[in-house]
Amino acid sequence: EQELPNGSFPTVDYPNPEDIRAFELAIKLANKEDADLILQYAVKAVEFDKYQIIAADVNGDGEVTSADALLVLRLVEGLIDDLPVGSAFLY
Repeated sequence: EQELPNGSFPTVDYPNPEDIRAFELAIKLANKEDADLILQYAVKAVEFDKYQIIAADVNGDGEVTSADALLVLRLVEGLIDDLPVGSAFLY
C-alpha cells in the first residue's frame, strides 16, 4: 500500500513521523517478516543467535517452533491483542 510514493499520504490521517500510527503498515510488514523468519528457523533453514531465539520464542515454552510463527501472524492480523510473553521482543 505504501510501495509507490504518493505526496497525499493516503494511508495515514496525518503524515507525522512522530506519530506511531504513521508506521502501522511498516510495523505490520516487519512483523510478518518476523513470522517468516521464525518459521524458517523452526525448519532449520536459517540460524538465529541467542537473542533472536529469545525474541522468537513468543509463547515462552523454551523452543522456537511453527506455533511461535502462528502466534506472530495472529497478532499481525489482529486476532489476538498480545503475545503470551508480550510484544517487546519482536525483532
